[in-house]
Amino acid sequence: MTDIMEALRQAELKHKNLELKVQFNSNMELFRTKIPRIYTRFKDYEPEELRLLFSEEGYVNLVNFKLDNKPVYDMDPQEFSKLQVANYVKKPNISCVGINDAQESQKRRFVQAKTLFDLCSEARESIARPKNISQSPVGLMIMTGVGLGYHLSELIESMDIYNFCLYDPHPDSFYASLHTIDWTPIIEYFSQPHRRLKFFIGDNETAVLNHIRALANHIGVFNLSVTSIYRHFSSALEEQFIEKYCREFQFNTSGMGFLEDEQISLAHCARNLNKKIQVLNSKQSTQNLPPVIIVGNGPSLDKTLEILKENADNAIIFSCGSTSGTLCKAGIIPDFHIEMERTRGTAPWLKKGTTQDFRDKVTMLALNTVAPETFDLFPQSLMAIKSNDPSIKLIKDESQSKYFVLNFCNPTVTNCGLAFAAALGFREIYLMGVDLGWKEGGDHHAELSLYSNLDEKSLESITPMYEKGSYSIKGNFSENIRTNNVLDDSRSVMELLLRDNEAQVYNLSDGALIGGTTPYAPEKLKLKDLNENKKISTEKLVKERFSDTKTPKITKKTFIRDHLSAFNKLKSVVKLSTKNTNKKEIFIQLNAIYKKVEQLPPEHFMAKLLLRGSINAFFMCIARACLHETEADDTSRNFIRSSIHYNNFIDFSYKLMNEDPLKLDDSESHLE
Repeated sequence: MTDIMEALRQAELKHKNLELKVQFNSNMELFRTKIPRIYTRFKDYEPEELRLLFSEEGYVNLVNFKLDNKPVYDMDPQEFSKLQVANYVKKPNISCVGINDAQESQKRRFVQAKTLFDLCSEARESIARPKNISQSPVGLMIMTGVGLGYHLSELIESMDIYNFCLYDPHPDSFYASLHTIDWTPIIEYFSQPHRRLKFFIGDNETAVLNHIRALANHIGVFNLSVTSIYRHFSSALEEQFIEKYCREFQFNTSGMGFLEDEQISLAHCARNLNKKIQVLNSKQSTQNLPPVIIVGNGPSLDKTLEILKENADNAIIFSCGSTSGTLCKAGIIPDFHIEMERTRGTAPWLKKGTTQDFRDKVTMLALNTVAPETFDLFPQSLMAIKSNDPSIKLIKDESQSKYFVLNFCNPTVTNCGLAFAAALGFREIYLMGVDLGWKEGGDHHAELSLYSNLDEKSLESITPMYEKGSYSIKGNFSENIRTNNVLDDSRSVMELLLRDNEAQVYNLSDGALIGGTTPYAPEKLKLKDLNENKKISTEKLVKERFSDTKTPKITKKTFIRDHLSAFNKLKSVVKLSTKNTNKKEIFIQLNAIYKKVEQLPPEHFMAKLLLRGSINAFFMCIARACLHETEADDTSRNFIRSSIHYNNFIDFSYKLMNEDPLKLDDSESHLE
């Protein structure tokens, strides 16, 4: 290379470096005003592995300076990005939520289950196999790897993206993009109505998934029903994140709450308040509490029953749900029985699995939504307010006192047991039979469990709930344990609860490893003798932490007058119009309705929770039935049919809430 050519090259590099610096300063000013946390993080950032370097061919590349400047892109990054986007548009990678049929008993009992079944039956093929993704509104796209960012403008020009999550575990990469692309049009695009851009740069994958869960509530689960996944890079961290997202976000229409279920919750709460059942208050315990053993009905309980029996007098025992039947057979009397299920079928299970003499020696701790007949089975029953439930508003409006809202109390009854223990102030907690999974080929419950006595037909309806979609996770005492989405979610919720709790929690269960707990060999458990202190401590705890609500009697008339005004004003707002039936208009209408419900002010919390779950479930099916058709006529036909089913359900819902709002659950039980 001649001196002149080298001088020209150096001048060109200097000019390009200046362009990169100018672009960086422009982007930083943009983020300073629009997204300050990005500005703060990167204004003095120093790359740890990746940096920009000009290639011999004259383009800017990203290289790993710890690996002798190994290039991240093996060709011109701009050309690579164009080609990658073009290939993605031809064949998008998607993660679809499975929409499952409800059980026959649910279709008989709940109008929503029957209506959704009819809706889905008419558009089954469209719902099962989403197609034409690139020409449809994209409710959510998750992109892994920002790289130099050249693909971003290509993507938003090629696809109609509404909610965009950028996940890059490597901050160096995002920092580089601040020099190479103009972020202004991207930020402006996602600042339009109904659009949203979320940055997760260098964040922990668990934290990112929790943020996406919160986002799902904010924008509606139906927007995640078909998630577009764009992988710009495929590092091990990014692969792991996508795998976990696809596994954990398998929502289904029966698992997101629904109006009839919320109505039951309110009716049960109203009846329990009328019966003057005491409620967990917000006071702090004034005593040093003894150890508590939270007992679940997992299969490993079989091997620890004798150890539990030996220590039962020296700890307060929480028996969770069906575990009481196992303990009754084993001759172990717990101090407290924990319940969270609101269906009336819980009472027959308890009657079948335990004796009256057993129950007479036990105090029940339950959520305020539990069926009144379940409370009647025990001489003393106490309750706590379930979090994220419309009944919170009912109690707060009717009572002048302050009460404790029990967070992290579901999805399983062992979550409820741990939540009660933490709220009551226990600082030494032992988990026994809280397996949250099962050994390969093993049982799902303890041997003495009532489940072991069910007939074949009943077992056939229960077993698939455990086995379907099961997978392996790290065990507490073993390398692997089988689990499913519900049980694994239970584990995650326990970890969230324990993250900010001062209690020492020891896990004696041969099941899933639970973060925040200490694995503890059962044979080591030898608790100190409490003598009479246990009884005194228990009585004092109940007296201190539970109190009367002093609420006036709730009747149908007072309930409608005092609690349904906001709900009733929304009827015309939440119904679908079939005036416009193209894909974009349908998508905007679904989002506009959901937004009006989701953004209701706190004083209208009850109205929001009554409607949100059912709207999500219906809109998930409607979006799948309508937004991915190839022909406009098919889109229009499916939308008109679906809207009729949905609007009929809305009419039914308003009739139910205004004619029979305090109707108690009358669902079937396997034991009746």
